[in-house]
Amino acid sequence: MIVIDSDPETLNLGLTTGLFCRRCRRQKIFNGLVWLDGTYQPQPQLAESWTISPDGLIYTFKLAEPA
Repeated sequence: MIVIDSDPETLNLGLTTGLFCRRCRRQKIFNGLVWLDGTYQPQPQLAESWTISPDGLIYTFKLAEPA
């Protein structure tokens, strides 16, 4: 949990260098399709499963049902 004294102007770090946004960047505020475990192996998060095409160019994700 973080506490800041103002709302950040955006949460997209590519659009700002603002102080409040920089304070938020260290915290995980969005879920990803997968996360990397301690050995850098992808684990499911929003994606329930995924397949990779034989040429490695296409990743197809099956999303988990909302809780």
